[in-house]
Amino acid sequence: MMRLLRGTATRRVFDRALEALPLTQHGVVWNLYVSWTRSFALPEQAVRVFRRYLMFDPAQREEYVSYLQELGQNREAAVQLMHLLDHPPVTPTRSPAHALWMLLCRLLAQHPLEMRDIDCEGVIRAGTTNPLLSYMVLVHRCIFLSFVCSHSEVQ
Repeated sequence: MMRLLRGTATRRVFDRALEALPLTQHGVVWNLYVSWTRSFALPEQAVRVFRRYLMFDPAQREEYVSYLQELGQNREAAVQLMHLLDHPPVTPTRSPAHALWMLLCRLLAQHPLEMRDIDCEGVIRAGTTNPLLSYMVLVHRCIFLSFVCSHSEVQ
């Protein structure tokens, strides 16, 4: 079914499989569903499927962030990174928290016009007050970020 490139029919088959199978077998279906929807040429559908997948397996949020960056949806990637840093999954993520903060700072600094409704100063304060994340590198990046955010509000 996945090779037929019939989007709606294939999506319905996956949805019916998720409804019919017990929760213990959902992992197999979700892996196929996410890989199929990423290969299919509809990024909006892939984003919706990924959001449903995160309800089943929140530990995959980092993969979702990387997919959003591939699509160029930087604002949503920053929101998901903030959620990932505020609510770390029970299983360890692939990247340490410091790397996730650096990625968030980089997204905010490189795309300030997309991040207008995000509280840049709050992000900076949260990163610098956390004892695990208050590295000098983060402080320097955040100083640069505050400069970029303050200048994007003026324009």
